[in-house]
Amino acid sequence: MGEELQKPPAALWCPRCRAMLPADQRECPICGARLAEETSRSADFLSLALAFWMYPLLALGIACVGLLLCVALFRWLSR
Repeated sequence: MGEELQKPPAALWCPRCRAMLPADQRECPICGARLAEETSRSADFLSLALAFWMYPLLALGIACVGLLLCVALFRWLSR
């Protein structure tokens, strides 16, 4: 009664090259890394969250640097 069966994840992520692989795969065909028998869901969630936010934050940083350069150039030209 108290035991609940946990379903294996439908896909695994390669720890080395971050390729998505079937859950029954034990070796990455792309980079050859051996996959662990059990993966923690919290680590996968953290990796996915970081991957999701990496590019928008990078774009925001580039836009801020461009804006700062434009402001500096405008101030320098208006002297």
